[in-house]
Amino acid sequence: MAYKVQFRLDEYILYFEIAGSVCNHIDSIAAYARYRISESRTQGVLLDLRNATGRPSPAKVFIHVLKYPPMHHIDCALINQEHNRDCLLLYAKLMQHRGHRIQLFASIDEGTAWLLRGRESHVATNEKSPSILRRLFQSMLRCVLCVRKGSK
Repeated sequence: MAYKVQFRLDEYILYFEIAGSVCNHIDSIAAYARYRISESRTQGVLLDLRNATGRPSPAKVFIHVLKYPPMHHIDCALINQEHNRDCLLLYAKLMQHRGHRIQLFASIDEGTAWLLRGRESHVATNEKSPSILRRLFQSMLRCVLCVRKGSK
């Protein structure tokens, strides 16, 4: 059986539903997902894998993750069935080492709620603390002002 990928973008989350035999097609599916993620410029991605069949071997998962090119940080909710849990836990752990936040969930509602909470905390954090560029600029400005005061 072949695989099928459907996606939709709401205001903050890119939803993918992946069905069918994915074991031999994970690179193709990932290339399509990466294209949609970069096109949408979203940070929240939900992958619904409940209708996906076939699991790649641990070695194949490891090699697959190494093929990912650098991309912006994403938060990813994986919706799975219990029999795929071990494979997806390995995938999540490898992707976390590449700087992404990934969690496994049993339902779309739980995954969506987690993504929205993460978005709210990112927004709150960004509003409270100045960016690294702003902090560097402020530090440089203080140094310039100190040097000028010292030269008078």
